[in-house]
Amino acid sequence: VVVVLLLALLYVFDTIGTGSVPSVVTERPFQEVVKEQERTAPAPAVTDTADTSSVPALPPPPDSLVLRAVAADSVWITISRDSLPPRSGYMLKGRYRTYVARKRFTVSLSDGGAIRFILNGREIGTLGPRGERVRNHVITAERLNP
Repeated sequence: VVVVLLLALLYVFDTIGTGSVPSVVTERPFQEVVKEQERTAPAPAVTDTADTSSVPALPPPPDSLVLRAVAADSVWITISRDSLPPRSGYMLKGRYRTYVARKRFTVSLSDGGAIRFILNGREIGTLGPRGERVRNHVITAERLNP
């Protein structure tokens, strides 16, 4: 019995000892990870040259504002709606998001020219030139009135 037990222990330690060595996790720069995600992401739903009609239009709820953000390039966006806490995230090129508020949006972008905005179905364009940061830009219903 002792011999069988020793052989079983020897077998277990031998198989554990020859197992694979755990790999070392290395830190990679954020931009490198984003570029890898863009290469492996599926084809974008909307491109920089796409017109507004290629993005499905949503009817605005009564007394509300609907803001659609269409990313022409990868960009970090922070947006707050009315008095709600801000939401932040990274938008990949070709993606879009829709936000709803009653009175106003406050938007900050890492690249002002990387996102086109559509307010209640009307194109309002970008919030700044390409490569320039935008901080606390307010979008209200007055943008709809010519």
